Parts: sequence; structure tokens; C-alpha cells
Amino acid sequence: TGWFNQPVVVGSPVAPNHAVTKSYVDSAIISPSAMVVKGYCTATTTIDWSVGKTQHCVLTGNVTFVFSNAQSGSAYKLVLKQDGVGSHTVTWPTVANGCLMSSNACIRWGTLSEPYLTPTPNKTDYVGFIYNGVGDGTNGAYDGVAFNANY
Repeated sequence: TGWFNQPVVVGSPVAPNHAVTKSYVDSAIISPSAMVVKGYCTATTTIDWSVGKTQHCVLTGNVTFVFSNAQSGSAYKLVLKQDGVGSHTVTWPTVANGCLMSSNACIRWGTLSEPYLTPTPNKTDYVGFIYNGVGDGTNGAYDGVAFNANY
């Protein structure tokens, strides 16, 4: 087990039992950064899931999120921290006509219901999703599957 902050260059495998040829190794390759720090988020903010499955925003105003580039079946996490002022709100991607396979991606909250973010300054909330769609990250639904607040 290990993490690298630079690419690891390996030679061509010369035997079938070399680790670089194993599918379980190839499937575990992830972005060098475990969390993408988007920085300050306000107004309309696009979350491009192709750059990282966990993304961090410091809310400096009310935010309307747009999600893009998800892959069906993948899990995604948003880490949302209030700035020193706090009380900023989030408008999640929604579609009035039922969501799945609609013209825009949206979130279905199920029994979880839409989360109420902690308004306290400098507090952090965590929101988790699984994308259920056609694979383009635009048409389909993000199922809200986790919410933990007030850290």
C-alpha cells in the first residue's frame, strides 16, 4: 500500500506474474490527489467529477452546483466548509420531471431528504452520492446516499 505524488514509471512487464499486469492493480490506479480542493465556491459552481471523486469547497456565498462527467455506478463525495461568516446555502442539481434520464443530471435524495447544511462559521459537512445514469455524467441521477454534518 502506498501513495505517490508524482507518476511512477515502470518498464514493460516481462512475465505474466508481474504486478503491473494484474487487473486488480490497474483498477486501483487513482488520481495523485485523494481530494480535489476547489477553493472558494460561490454563485454557480461546476463540480467536474473526472478530476476527482472527492472535492472540497469553502462556501463564501450561496452556491448553485452543477455536476458533470460522472460514471455510472461510481461514488462521489463533496466536502463543504462554511467560511468565517457561515450561513451559506446550497442549491443542488434538480429536475422537476423525475430526474432519471432527463435532460440534466439531478439528485434524488430518497429517504435521506435534502441535507440542511450546518450554518456555523468554519464548520464542515460531508455529502455522498452514487451516480446512476447513462455514463456521460449529464443525463441521469445522483443518488444522495450519505450526509454527515457539523465537523
